[in-house]
Amino acid sequence: MLSKSRIVASRQCQRRLWLEVNRPQLRIYGPETRRRFAQGHQLNEVVHRLYPDGTLIDDTVALGDALKITATHLARMPRRPLFEATFSRHRTLVRADILQGIDDGYRLTEVKSSTRVKPHHLVDCAVQNWVISAAGYPVTETILAHIDSRFRYRGDGDYAGLLRRVDVGEHVAALLPEVGGWVDAGLDTLALSDEPDIDVGPHCTRPFACPFLAHCSPPPVDYPLSILPGGGRIVAELQAEGIEDIRDIPAGRLQRPLQRRVQRATLTGEPFVGPEVAATLQALPYPRHYLDFETIQFAVPRWAETHPYEQLPFQWSCHIESAPGALCHAEFLDTSGELPLRACADGLLDALGSAGTIVTYSPFEKTVINRLAARFPDL
Repeated sequence: MLSKSRIVASRQCQRRLWLEVNRPQLRIYGPETRRRFAQGHQLNEVVHRLYPDGTLIDDTVALGDALKITATHLARMPRRPLFEATFSRHRTLVRADILQGIDDGYRLTEVKSSTRVKPHHLVDCAVQNWVISAAGYPVTETILAHIDSRFRYRGDGDYAGLLRRVDVGEHVAALLPEVGGWVDAGLDTLALSDEPDIDVGPHCTRPFACPFLAHCSPPPVDYPLSILPGGGRIVAELQAEGIEDIRDIPAGRLQRPLQRRVQRATLTGEPFVGPEVAATLQALPYPRHYLDFETIQFAVPRWAETHPYEQLPFQWSCHIESAPGALCHAEFLDTSGELPLRACADGLLDALGSAGTIVTYSPFEKTVINRLAARFPDL
């Protein structure tokens, strides 16, 4: 059978769908993907609390039982929200985040941990709408509920207002005629006995990084095109010509100065140092503070007075050069589980003092400091 996720995989790449079903052991999920899964599970728990009269079909329930529970619930109390409502038609299985009876049919609500509606969300909704309606439960309202980045958590588990609900019915209606074709294409792929031969390309990372990318990728080269800063169309063009290593790029093909600089350093083996760097560094007063922050973001805020996906510093590292070559190190790491911002800011001020220079790799540190300053005006 197909599922919503398998259809999405199929639209990204038929080879991915075939591998999902036939060789799932080859999947490798990166940390970002695992974090996204964890965020989704946490958000679902919050959503269930936002609908206290709702009923959940747990994922441990067998498929046949889930179908029966869904039918019984919708027959007896259709207006009460049903989480993970389960339907199967046309060899396609879907589980709706929230399904609820309304006057002229049913309201389908799909919950996403993003902060806006994305094109692949509409595909999700269209597949579910198509299957549920075919099962005899006409979906007359389709809602995409995503996280509202303006939400401020008040604490005590009060997440009212976390979600922004967007009626996407018109967009979904435009996609419904295509769903049958997606299903047919997916079933045709599953009928194949051999793995489809599809090359690695931009589709492997859109809308998500494919967990089979390592399996499908050719043997690694020493200096892959992927390390060219900015990437862009030139990388796809070079790969189409069979070029995978930066050292094999013909002279004159790269137009961006930074990419040409990387190519030159790769070919010569000599690091590039801008001629103005030495003069700039020599002019900086002492003590010099080489500062780096680490931050964490939560889709569902954990601490009061924070927002979804707010970058919250919990660690910094600072090498302090008091005179040429005289280095010491200061650091901060919060492991208390409490909101780390005040302690982070106090410790930073103690380490930096009031004179000298702060050196960072990018503008990110300045952004973090400005946000700490706005949060703690007394500092």
